[in-house]
Amino acid sequence: MLDLLSASFEFDGWLHDKRQYEGRHRQGWLSAITDFTNSALQVGPGLKAALNPELSRVLDVANGLRADIQSKGPAVLKTVLPGRLPADLAAYAAFKAIWTEPAVRGAAWKDFVEACRDEAVSYDGIALRRDLFWRLMRTAGYDSQRLGQLLSGVLADINWYVTDAQLWLGDITDEQFAQPRPIDQAAGLTERRRLALCHRMVTQHPKPAHRVIWLAFDRAGPGTSYHELGAVTLWHSELLQAVLKEGRNPSWESRIPRELLPAQVTVVPPDLPCSRDITLARVDLGQGAFTDPVRIAAEQAESVVALAGFHADELRWRRLDGYLDFTDGRPYKFGSFGAPDRLDDMVPPMHTQFMAAELDRLSPQLTRHLPMADPGLTEVVQAVRWWQQARTQTPLAALLLDVRALEVIASRVGATWERYIDDCLRITWIRLSVHGALTGTVYEAIHQAESLSSEEHRQRLEAHRAAIMSFVRGGFTVNPRNCLGALPELAALFPVHTQLGRQLRTLDTRLISLTSLNAWCEELADEWERLDQRLRRLRNAISHGGPFQDDGVASASLLGKRLAAWSLSLALEGILEGKTIEAAHDEHVRREAAWWSGRHAATSVPEAIFGS
Repeated sequence: MLDLLSASFEFDGWLHDKRQYEGRHRQGWLSAITDFTNSALQVGPGLKAALNPELSRVLDVANGLRADIQSKGPAVLKTVLPGRLPADLAAYAAFKAIWTEPAVRGAAWKDFVEACRDEAVSYDGIALRRDLFWRLMRTAGYDSQRLGQLLSGVLADINWYVTDAQLWLGDITDEQFAQPRPIDQAAGLTERRRLALCHRMVTQHPKPAHRVIWLAFDRAGPGTSYHELGAVTLWHSELLQAVLKEGRNPSWESRIPRELLPAQVTVVPPDLPCSRDITLARVDLGQGAFTDPVRIAAEQAESVVALAGFHADELRWRRLDGYLDFTDGRPYKFGSFGAPDRLDDMVPPMHTQFMAAELDRLSPQLTRHLPMADPGLTEVVQAVRWWQQARTQTPLAALLLDVRALEVIASRVGATWERYIDDCLRITWIRLSVHGALTGTVYEAIHQAESLSSEEHRQRLEAHRAAIMSFVRGGFTVNPRNCLGALPELAALFPVHTQLGRQLRTLDTRLISLTSLNAWCEELADEWERLDQRLRRLRNAISHGGPFQDDGVASASLLGKRLAAWSLSLALEGILEGKTIEAAHDEHVRREAAWWSGRHAATSVPEAIFGS
């Protein structure tokens, strides 16, 4: 589910769409409006009060647009929309302007805290408030990773983080902060004082200062380069170290950054990494009140590198983790430099095992079709390659490749891809959402024995693990029925105020009776409608020049990946079993329909989920 800000950005894109309204745009408009109005229903009471009356006004705008689009024809709307949009845009701009206000951030934080305290709130409800809180913090320019560490440390009453927060807020001086601080020492704050300190952090506005950030890129190749590009200066790491050590070279003395002069600080590895393959980027942000200076600096440095790489046809440079942050010429914060994990650097060993197991499974069937003479099989295999290539692409490119795979299979059963996914994959998505939540959550729980403080509880967990997991050729398998049987006790074993404990409680509540299970399935059916419409909207927007945002694309890309995988698997295994793609789909649709209707005739939850 999209949070309020993510859905707002999508709605904003349609409000600013410069294309003249046409009938084909109707689905996209209605989908964006539905995502926005539904996300507003999930906002906590404190944040809703802080956002009003602007939120109420923009909801009126959305509902008015929905009514016009549903009641008026395309020809009429071509004249209606241009007339009403200026007022609509003004209402939206007023709503957007208050997102970064301290009172809004504070209200989102309080709603999140209250949801965590309330044991009756589901894990999904907490996750929505958490995601919206962090979205607001990032929109205000805060470093969510850094702030998340501080908030967690303060809530855990760790003195190291408490003093760090107090320095940030100006409660203590640099000299007090520099005093020895054991990492495991408790601060001794009451819960009330910890929460008050956290609230001040999320509503604090940073003090103005002159900020300089140092970053590093590897894969930059050898050399002794030095480039001044406005606020960004690139130094080859070996050149900088040599200049700092010599110090007396008149030709370089004026270029040594003020913050690295010996009177300020001595910089030697590993403070700044030094290698024949590393180039350093100094980003001078100037004077300002920066909530997340490292992110701003990284965006500037990476933009320079990307532009140069585009023109030079060289895209190998990558930014290393880590930074040095100087405030008014003095060292302020640092993050250790180190190479980030990259998929193109290594192939996980487990991947080769999974691939080998899958080849073993398919080998007997596939051998009968080699060399491939069946055009249908060849076409499906090509679509599988697209699906595999999508896994290495950005969400935007992956979505297009996944939909292309869906289009291929849909054409073989005589349907458009939009009609195909609704007719053939809607119930599958609902059923596997239930199965996946059950097996995935329980699987995680039976591997978390170290989270339990009681030896008796750990022994019970091990007994459930032995009953749920069994070894098969190529790895382990999970018994879903035994997962369901273990769920009530697992929900009782794990504390409710942990993420896993809340997930188990929520799942147990949803599967405790036929009534609750059927209610969950209906909720999933409603969620499918929004996801289905979002996938269509974003795919069409990407293909035809319409509005879209990265967060919306990411959410739709995940759905596209799953649907394409199920579709290709169904087609491929149908062919390998000697069936046509259409026949395989007909059988699949009948099975899924029988499951959907069978829930209402079932006499127990296991029968409703797994069938008789």
